[in-house]
Amino acid sequence: SGTWKYHWNLELKKRWFGPAGGPDSEIGWRIYLENQRKWIEYLTERVRDQTKPLTDIFPSRLSEESVVPIIDSIANDRKGVYQVNIPNEGMITGIPDDVVVEVPAEVDGKGVHRIYSGSLPKRVMNYVIYPRMLRMEWALEAFLEGGRDLLFEWLIVDPRTKSNEQVNKVIDDLLSLPGNEEMARHFK
Repeated sequence: SGTWKYHWNLELKKRWFGPAGGPDSEIGWRIYLENQRKWIEYLTERVRDQTKPLTDIFPSRLSEESVVPIIDSIANDRKGVYQVNIPNEGMITGIPDDVVVEVPAEVDGKGVHRIYSGSLPKRVMNYVIYPRMLRMEWALEAFLEGGRDLLFEWLIVDPRTKSNEQVNKVIDDLLSLPGNEEMARHFK
């Protein structure tokens, strides 16, 4: 979604991403949530209507999700190449071995076989991969050590963050949700 310079305020988001300011703007989120509400309402009506088969809206064909074909490749020893999430283990130069990467791999009855990827361009590593790895490390540190300070530090550097107050409100809102009592104790 770009850097902070594209997300400074709604006016700037509209300049870069069009009248709605992109999917990550206040307007974009309202549109997204409204579309989700309409879709759920439509599905609820269709489920209750016993006169029409659900295959009218969900045809019996493979989805674009690769999990079923991956299972089929493993269970029935059918070779296929899929995008999979696996520990790097030398697949992409410059990324630690224990970081999970999404890469193409051949899958069959014997398992998942890496297709060596090599290295990414230096600019991609510097501007995309390394910043994401840092955010991942900050998130893991916050999770493992607990404490509100680390959670705050992790969220304040997000390019969508506009103020300290916003971060505190997000943390307060998340920790006060029903079912998040254990998390609230962890991030005291």
